[in-house]
Amino acid sequence: TRPEKLTFGSGDLILGGNILIDSGCELHFEPGSHPIMDGDARILVRGKIYAIGDSLNTIEFNTESGETWEGILVSRSSADLQYCIIRKAEIAVDCQGSTLNINNCNYEHNTIGVQIESSKDFSISNSNFNFNNNYGLWIKNSYSPNTSNQIKECFISGNDIGLALYNSNPYIKSTVIDSNRSIGLWANRYSSPFVCKTYIGRTRDGAYNNPEINLLAKSYPVITENNNDIPFGFDGYSIINNDSLSLKRYHCCEVFWGTNNAQEIEDSFYPPEWEVDFIPFSEEPQSGYVPLNPGSGRFKEGFQAELEGDLITAKEKYQQSISENPDNIEALWSCSRLLNCSIEQYEFSELQEYYNTLADTSSNLDLVQLSESNTILCDRKLEDYQDAIYKYEEILEDEITEIDSICTRLDIVYTYMEADTIGGRASNLMFNNEKYVIISLEHAKQLENEFMDLLLNNTNRGSVYSPIIENIKLHNNYPNPFNPTTTISFSIPEDSEVIISIYNIKGQKVKTLTDSKFERGINKLIWDSKDSNGRAVSSGIYFYKLYVNGKSRSVRKMLLLK
Repeated sequence: TRPEKLTFGSGDLILGGNILIDSGCELHFEPGSHPIMDGDARILVRGKIYAIGDSLNTIEFNTESGETWEGILVSRSSADLQYCIIRKAEIAVDCQGSTLNINNCNYEHNTIGVQIESSKDFSISNSNFNFNNNYGLWIKNSYSPNTSNQIKECFISGNDIGLALYNSNPYIKSTVIDSNRSIGLWANRYSSPFVCKTYIGRTRDGAYNNPEINLLAKSYPVITENNNDIPFGFDGYSIINNDSLSLKRYHCCEVFWGTNNAQEIEDSFYPPEWEVDFIPFSEEPQSGYVPLNPGSGRFKEGFQAELEGDLITAKEKYQQSISENPDNIEALWSCSRLLNCSIEQYEFSELQEYYNTLADTSSNLDLVQLSESNTILCDRKLEDYQDAIYKYEEILEDEITEIDSICTRLDIVYTYMEADTIGGRASNLMFNNEKYVIISLEHAKQLENEFMDLLLNNTNRGSVYSPIIENIKLHNNYPNPFNPTTTISFSIPEDSEVIISIYNIKGQKVKTLTDSKFERGINKLIWDSKDSNGRAVSSGIYFYKLYVNGKSRSVRKMLLLK
């Protein structure tokens, strides 16, 4: 039995086993206290934890045995940690759906320094994440306004992966990500963090230079014109984009790359066919003292409004950015940041309707896919976990790459974990397909580790990944409805003979759009709404059919409106 407020003063304190701070209770550590953690120690916080030291009297969590302890788990509650040192934990601080404030703390020699999952409000400042075996800082499924979702003036060094993001858009400012082994910044699954005045460099494992930034599953960090330094190793890459089958033109201008040789900078982007705007580039290091310039146009206006806490204006500007320049990379940035600017449940309902409309009307396939993914995130924010599970299962039946499949399986795992934190609702979730069933929270955590290992193995911890097309797929045309042109795309796992024919509502062939050999991967064609004689066809419903190596594979419907 513990009182509503439990306080430990300065000096040594031995803690072991599971220590539960229940809802309505508080745990306080005073300046100068030294909790010595036994190997089986874990602090589970469902109320509040305050460990607030000062510059002369830090609070040090450590273990005197050779074993690691489990760490501090903060679940649907809050933690305020200042002037703390946490060492030799499995996960030093594991924040799940909680409010977290970290200031002037050190996380050293843990398996994971700090892990944040579905946090509505976190602030990490003036803190060090050094020599952690796996991740220094690992943030998942967290998107909130800049004022409550930020990493500022931190030092992240000596970890395997410095800063890892999954479906998260934090504000990263004046931070040093230096001398990590495999990846400096790993942005995964539609993560578009805003990065300014930050150094990312010297990512190196022994004699081998690894990429400073590794992008996976349609992630595009905002680093352009933001006074960042990314001095890459000259026998390695600065930025690798593992979505080599679906590359979006990218902007990273006015960055200092450690060289004034434009050809060396251009060669540091992978794959070679990726279009990257990097000119003008800075000729001198600049992080930490040049004023912030977050971008251009409507996106810049939206970001500044978000930074000032004016979320209504921010949302308006982001939506204008999407409507005015839908094919620009800033449309993807804006689409992601709309999630950050929504707080109340009614806002997520409205945002879900907006995303659905955007997915149905946009001609930008990347924007369509991001919007479709974000509609499911809105389900999760609305706590409609069952509908989210069903939608993810539908996606899995139609995934085209191994990476997409792994990420969607992870999304199911995280949905289950979120449901578990809401009154144990995960036990009531149902699955349409037995192979996706999760039976317990322990099973979910096991699957998370397995899928993360698969992601890391597929990117080979810093090297280049070539996506695997596993199935033949005919995609939805876009836009649809259309006038007068529409794009038809398809995916094939190997080089094949492909025929695409277009039929009218009566089943009559209108045109053979292609009869050629195509290379493996995603291929795109444009139909200009003309028949085989070059005459414009009338408005109405049309069908396009895919044949691969002589076999009929799939058919889809499209609508021409004049």
